Formats: sequence, C-alpha cells, structure tokens
Amino acid sequence: MKLPQVIQDARVYFDGDNVVVGQGSVALPSLQAMSETVKGAGIAGEIEMPLVGQYQSMTTKLDFTTISSDAMKLSSPSAHDIVVRGSQQLFNTSSGVSESEAVTAFMKVMCKQSELGKLEKGSGSDTSIELEVLSIRLVINNEEIVNIDKCNYVCEFGGVDYMAQLKRNLGM
Repeated sequence: MKLPQVIQDARVYFDGDNVVVGQGSVALPSLQAMSETVKGAGIAGEIEMPLVGQYQSMTTKLDFTTISSDAMKLSSPSAHDIVVRGSQQLFNTSSGVSESEAVTAFMKVMCKQSELGKLEKGSGSDTSIELEVLSIRLVINNEEIVNIDKCNYVCEFGGVDYMAQLKRNLGM
C-alpha cells in the first residue's frame, strides 16, 4: 500500500510547457455538479439530483510571490493553455521507502480577475490571478483520472465517458 504524504513541489507553465509562469501556489478548481431539485409522487421528500456531466463555474487561482510579465499575460481577454506539473510523495508501506509520482493538470482558462498586488520594500507583491476553467485534464502517473471540457461535452472519469449517451442523443 502507498500512503500519500505531501506535495513535494509544483510549477505552472504557460504557452505550451515552455514558460514557467512564476513562483507561488495554485488552487485547483472545485468540481461542483449543477443540480435540480426533484420531488413528487414516488419520492419521500426531495432529492438534489446532479446533472450528469454539467458543472458549475470552475475556477483556479494562481498566487504569485512577485509580479511577472509572463503571469500578467494570463490577464489578457482570451483563452490560454496552462499546465500545472507537480510531484507528490507517497510512503510505500511494503518497502518502507518514500516514492514520488507525477500529478499534472492541463487547463484551458480565461481571466476573471487580476490582483496586481502591492509594491512594498522587502516583501512579496501578493499578486494573484483568478481564472475561469473551460477544460481540465488531471493525469496522475500517466493515467488520465479526470477530463472535463465544457465547450465540447466531455466528462470522463477513469476513462468512462459520462456524456456519450447525451452526445448521441444530440446527434454529435
């Protein structure tokens, strides 16, 4: 068995994996399904039923130590591709050795809000950018775990396409 321990490090890349966006931290998006309340005959009460493959607004937030020109490019009013590459440490209980595995999030994003931060002697700028996530693919050790693309009706978890029937119903 492998026990997850800690994120060892992460980097955010912009423009096809060539440019490191800056130093700081990343808050990955929450996956919150859209839902509708179902009630009526045959149901004891109400059920807040999730709509398969339909998600509320997904946002990611990048917090930077300082202002960088590459980070500010994400503030332009167009879609951008970013890649978050991380390494997480696990403890192998059989061997007694710590191991690491790759965690990668590929996202297509658009800027919602930019906080330029402050300029103060001897301190970081507290710059941040909040981005709307149009699509996200989460890959752990080369295995695709999540693939959501709102604009193209994609909702896959562990290789299962939960939008397949809906797309057939729509003639897609």
